[in-house]
Amino acid sequence: MDSLINSVWKVGVEIELLAPKGSNRYFLAEAIAQQNQGYDVYPIFHHESEPSKVIGQKIFENLTFG
Repeated sequence: MDSLINSVWKVGVEIELLAPKGSNRYFLAEAIAQQNQGYDVYPIFHHESEPSKVIGQKIFENLTFG
């Protein structure tokens, strides 16, 4: 039991953010970046966290703003 209490857990969380009506995800990403001293929002590809079950397609890539 002590090993569970003292271990370090890493948890990944994905949150789907929706831009307000009349806006888009780019402007939402830009506003979040500015509020956190970030800069240069641009589209990036990132890999799915789980393997694909599609034959011949090991992983999928997502296009998001980063």
